[in-house]
Order: sequence, then structure tokens, then C-alpha cells
Amino acid sequence: MNHIHPGLTTWYGVDYAAGFNARLEEVRSSKSQSHSWQCGWEDANLELLASDSHEQKLADGESDDYGESWWLLFDAGGDARVNGIAFDARRTRPWKEGRIDADINFGMATNRV
Repeated sequence: MNHIHPGLTTWYGVDYAAGFNARLEEVRSSKSQSHSWQCGWEDANLELLASDSHEQKLADGESDDYGESWWLLFDAGGDARVNGIAFDARRTRPWKEGRIDADINFGMATNRV
């Protein structure tokens, strides 16, 4: 069973990665793609929007701790790790922390720490 969507029994990490990368390449979302692809696209979209917002707030002299989107970004970073997306220093702090957390959990679960 997949924990992302209770009724979903099939998950394709390759599709998630393809959707994630498609959004980074400015490909539009497509409902004809698999659920996994759409999730990857949506996670990358969230990351890009949050990153742009963060940079704009800093440029305007405001502080920004990512507010309510912090945990969503953290989860997206973890999902990225699980689905084969490489670490990227250009991502938001919560995304990086989520990816690192997933990496540590994976290492502990497989005795590769």
C-alpha cells in the first residue's frame, strides 16, 4: 500500500522523477500522465514557487521562514530522495532538510549509516 494516497496500489518512482524534472524544465502539467508523474510535477512546482517567494521577500528586506509551507517542502524533499531525485543545493532549506532526513532514515533502515 502506498502512504501518499491510500487507494493507490501502484507507484512509479521513475514517473515521479520524470514529472519533477519536467516541471524544472517548465513543461506544463498533464492529467494524461500517471499519478506518480503528477505528484513529482506538483512537488517541483511547490518548491519553485516557495523558492521564488522566499527570494522576493529577502530582496524586499523581509524575513521568511517559509511559514505554513515549511512542512510541505520538507515532505517534498523526502519524497524526492525516496524517488531518486538528486540533492540540489539550490533548493529551499526545508526541502534540503527533508531530503537529508529521508537519506538518514534510509541509511538506518538498511544499516548503511
